[in-house]
Amino acid sequence: MRVSINISSETKALINEIKKKEFAGKRITNGYIINMVMDNISIEKLEKKLFEIKEKNNYQSVKYSLTQQAIQKINKLNTMMSASKDMIINFGLHLYKEELKKRETHKVFKRRYELIMNNSTIKIINSNGEINDLLNYLPGIYSVWISAKGKEKEILYVGKSKIINSRSTKHLSSLLDNPGYFGLTDDDLKNDNLALGVKIEHLINLNKVETFQELEDNLNKEERKHINKLKPHTQKNMNMKNEDEKREVVKKVIDNLIT
Repeated sequence: MRVSINISSETKALINEIKKKEFAGKRITNGYIINMVMDNISIEKLEKKLFEIKEKNNYQSVKYSLTQQAIQKINKLNTMMSASKDMIINFGLHLYKEELKKRETHKVFKRRYELIMNNSTIKIINSNGEINDLLNYLPGIYSVWISAKGKEKEILYVGKSKIINSRSTKHLSSLLDNPGYFGLTDDDLKNDNLALGVKIEHLINLNKVETFQELEDNLNKEERKHINKLKPHTQKNMNMKNEDEKREVVKKVIDNLIT
């Protein structure tokens, strides 16, 4: 059905950007892009985020061939939210761009997973001349532990990351500035009887994950599962304990480790 919509220059630019990314070199109409976006972005997502986009100026009335479903969704939001049709389409395009980015990121992660899980992968040597464990560059669950010579490792923290090495390295380096995050003090950091480290607890099998959202859902599920299982000293359920609670429990842990 051909319908006239007052459309802004920014919305037109977004349509053309998505057209180039998804259909480079193909003859695709702007109406096709609007239909595709309205089919893929739920009305709940549009409704929830609609007010984050400001109204645009310099409208131009343009006729598009839209499906009945797309027209109904636009008209419903137009009535419910008192939002212009341009604003609705504009935000749908923004959301669709986010989905495209996640899709590309998922492809990159999956390719990396397949390369690293291949036993004949090239060896990457770090500045100390040691072979890097490439598993650290995959998404999964990790723990931060503290120990002393001859003692068991005590789990301080459990977290999730799409790239384990990136997140865990940030945690360990931030200890120098804020040891209290893990219930530690400067004196603990100066104690050469103690050792602090990171362990991979679980890797997400990307061969069984079809979308970026599934990856995020799996990470959230496994993080909760491993926190409940490992009972890290600085966390209570899915939340960090307060500063006093963390220090109290970690001090007891350290006292037990060095005595």
